[in-house]
Amino acid sequence: MHFVGRFDQSRLTPTGPKYQSHSEGYSIAPLVDHTIGSVHTELTVNQLNPAGTISPHLHSYEESFYILAGQAIVTIGGNAHLLGPGDYGSIKVGTEHSWRNRDSPGASASSLGQMFVADSMLPCLT
Repeated sequence: MHFVGRFDQSRLTPTGPKYQSHSEGYSIAPLVDHTIGSVHTELTVNQLNPAGTISPHLHSYEESFYILAGQAIVTIGGNAHLLGPGDYGSIKVGTEHSWRNRDSPGASASSLGQMFVADSMLPCLT
């Protein structure tokens, strides 16, 4: 499978059943997933609106992220990290983590307090 595309912000949609019960103000746009033939890799753009959250959860795969805009706080294994544009990281398989938008008063109109994350999820192949 080979694929090249361009992100269109209109593809961001409120999260489906996967996070619906434990998130608020969260939208996602799949870029690479099973719909284009990918078997083991997923790449998404995610948005948390002001005061948006994703409650603590864990995955059976590694998760990596890259902050595109805004500020977010990710808590990984009980340790909180303030992230901004250009920050990135990886979360190991089975590690509890959560996300929240850092809703700062007086945010500039250009950011509107939104947080965009390019997120890649890779299965653990053992």
